[in-house]
Amino acid sequence: MIYLNEQLMEEMCHRLAATFFNKIKEPIPDFSNVDKPLLKSAINLPRATYAKHELYPTLFEKGAILFYTLIKNHPFPNGNKRIATASLLVFLYLNDYWMETPKGVLYKKAIKIAESKASERDVILKELQDWIREEISKESDEGRLRRLLIGFWRAILEKMTFKRRKLDIVKVPVVKMSSKRNLFFGRKKKENITVQKKGK
Repeated sequence: MIYLNEQLMEEMCHRLAATFFNKIKEPIPDFSNVDKPLLKSAINLPRATYAKHELYPTLFEKGAILFYTLIKNHPFPNGNKRIATASLLVFLYLNDYWMETPKGVLYKKAIKIAESKASERDVILKELQDWIREEISKESDEGRLRRLLIGFWRAILEKMTFKRRKLDIVKVPVVKMSSKRNLFFGRKKKENITVQKKGK
């Protein structure tokens, strides 16, 4: 099982949240503004044990408690629901799964957690576990990497100055990594894939 740590939170989860889920009126703050004790509490909970037994033994339970606690702990001044959403997706990806869920559904789940009472914790966690179990799918490393990078490049291209122009086709290099750990840091072989870009 691969768990999130502070480095992954900064270099993957926070970066993806800022790229895909940022809002002009409610920008995601710089990672340096994080409350580290609250963040560490949230990302360490999925691996918690008691009497040598895991408190959250399955992937679904670990994902649910991670998502829930990142929202409830509120380690960032703003954008906690969006960062928690990105963190859940990254956690699943690192463990060979991907969630085929519309952004609107993720948003509603995050809102429900944020507005829930402490007395509803167990019920909410059970709902999250069942939801994650139903929504995730297993994909190959190449398939997940391709999907992630296509989305990443599309988000960047959308922010460029081509907003009101016709679509054309461009070739974007995709880097095949030797391992998931090297997702943003290592290189192996490149191939071209087709994505849509707003052109002149």
